[in-house]
Amino acid sequence: CALLATAAVRSAMYAQPVRLWRDVVAKPPNDARAVIAVASAEMRSTPPDDRDADSLLRRATELDSTLVLARVYRATIAIKQQRLADAETLLVRAVRLSPLDSAAHDELGQLLSATNHEREAIPYLAKVAQAYPSVDTYKHLGVAYLMTGQLDSASVVLQRALRGDPSNSDVVEDLGEALIDAGRGA
Repeated sequence: CALLATAAVRSAMYAQPVRLWRDVVAKPPNDARAVIAVASAEMRSTPPDDRDADSLLRRATELDSTLVLARVYRATIAIKQQRLADAETLLVRAVRLSPLDSAAHDELGQLLSATNHEREAIPYLAKVAQAYPSVDTYKHLGVAYLMTGQLDSASVVLQRALRGDPSNSDVVEDLGEALIDAGRGA
C-alpha cells in the first residue's frame, strides 16, 4: 500500500512539470542542471513565471559557472523584458564559455541584428547557418548581409534559403531587394 501511494503521488507530479522538477531539486539541491530544468518548466508554464525562472537560473550559474544553457535562458528572459544590454552580456559570456554552442550564437546574432548591429551579428549567424543550414538560418544571415550592403553575399545566402522553401515570400522579397540594390533587378 505504501509503495502504491508513493507511486500515485509521483505519477501525479508528471502532470505538473514545475512540481516534478522542484521535487527533483529538493533531493539533490546543489544539482545545477536540475535547477535549470525547474527554470525551464517555469518559463513554459501558463502563464510563464519569468521572475522565478530568472532567479533559479542565477542560482544555477552560481552552482556551476560553466553552464551555458542557464545564460542563454536568462538572456531570453532579459530580451522579453527589453533588457537588451543584459541579454547581450549574458550571451557574449555564453559564447566565450562554449564557442561551439549554436543556441548561444543564434541568440546573440539575432539580438545584435535586432539592435542594428548587423555587422557584428554576421559571424554568429554564419556559424549557425553553417552548422544548421535551414531556411530560417539562411534568411537571418542573408538579411544581415543585406543590411550591411554586402549584396553579393546576401544574394547567395538568400538563394539557398529560397531553394529550401520556394514559397517563402519574405525570402523572395529580401532576395529581390538584394538583387535590385546590386543593379541586377532584371
